[in-house]
Amino acid sequence: MNKIVIFNGSPRKKGTVTQIINEIAKGARDIGREVITYDLNNPEIRDCQGCMYCKKNNNFCCQKDYLRSMYQDIVDSDTIVFGSPIYMHRITGQSKIWIDRLYPMVDIEHNALYPNKKLLTVYSQGASIEYAFAEEFEYIKNILKIMGWEEVERLIYTSSNPRDFSPKVSDEFLEKAYTIGKQLA
Repeated sequence: MNKIVIFNGSPRKKGTVTQIINEIAKGARDIGREVITYDLNNPEIRDCQGCMYCKKNNNFCCQKDYLRSMYQDIVDSDTIVFGSPIYMHRITGQSKIWIDRLYPMVDIEHNALYPNKKLLTVYSQGASIEYAFAEEFEYIKNILKIMGWEEVERLIYTSSNPRDFSPKVSDEFLEKAYTIGKQLA
């Protein structure tokens, strides 16, 4: 496998998380990796309905929406990148819906069905202290660990100004993201 699947939980098309994720993707593509990106702000994404269809039918969701193809992309990948800004001390609502929709990735006893994926997480936050939302980051890491995905890198962009409608991530941080993308081989 040589595929990276990216899940962008930012509603901002030019926001800090999007800028960082784009650099990771660029670095990965520059070394020949296949990169697929899902925009979790897509209005065609439905919430998990708790119908248990996935537990009765090959562990794939019955919903025929934007995320339908993500399951096979995850199966075919070796690296998952997940990014979200922090809103009100938590990941975005769009990101939470995605996490709920990962339920088909575990069996009825919550054993990982498609483990051994590398996980890179990307967060942006208004707080200047990197560990301000450490509890949330650990929670997400542990949820995704249930999927059998091991967090190998966590990028946290601090001091994002919510009043800045055209945020610009520092060149130094973008270069770091690009380099990490190149190292995801």
